Amino acid sequence: PAMPEAERLHRAGRATVDVWRVATSTQTRVSAETLSSDELRRLDRRIGDADRQRALVAWTAQREILATYLKCSPHDVPLERDASGCPHLRAGETTICHSMAHSGDWAMLAVSRFGPVGIDLERVDPAVDVERLALRFFARDEAEAIVSLACDERAAAFFRAWTEKEAYLKGTGGGVPSRLRSVRTAFDPRTGARSVAGWRLYDLDAPPGYTACLAVQAPDV
Repeated sequence: PAMPEAERLHRAGRATVDVWRVATSTQTRVSAETLSSDELRRLDRRIGDADRQRALVAWTAQREILATYLKCSPHDVPLERDASGCPHLRAGETTICHSMAHSGDWAMLAVSRFGPVGIDLERVDPAVDVERLALRFFARDEAEAIVSLACDERAAAFFRAWTEKEAYLKGTGGGVPSRLRSVRTAFDPRTGARSVAGWRLYDLDAPPGYTACLAVQAPDV
């Protein structure tokens, strides 16, 4: 069979990131048998059957997808969580890095062969108080720029900025919402991407009503 494009680019020395999109509808039924005891405990702590079911689908898909890269069973994928709760592959056991995000009925997983990567996905909620949240979590000039937009454009702009910052923070090792204010992105006319501290930020093809961003620590991906 023909070599997959990502593998061809990887062998040619190009940095590649695979992005997987997973439907996490509450109607999707999967078994929890591949999850670790820690993941099962985390599921039990989630409030609401719908939220618990979406997390089950997302975490199961994460293990199944990573298992295809590591050539092991989903249950044996060496996942652990850092202090902020973000899952990562155990250091020293693989050169693959990954990042996962889930929101509403969707999840997205980024898998990198060359180094750290961050991904974020958010459902755009037009009913949120954009002005209050932007002033709370963003720098004042960023918040004012978003609020200056037409009313029907503010929510999309706010969530796009949020995913950019969150993707970067996840790529650098996780973070808390209060750190979003310190992340300032800049547009790069050469690549058409935004950047922050040596990372490139790329918009992803998200499902309708969602926005997603990929953060990579490489100039050409």
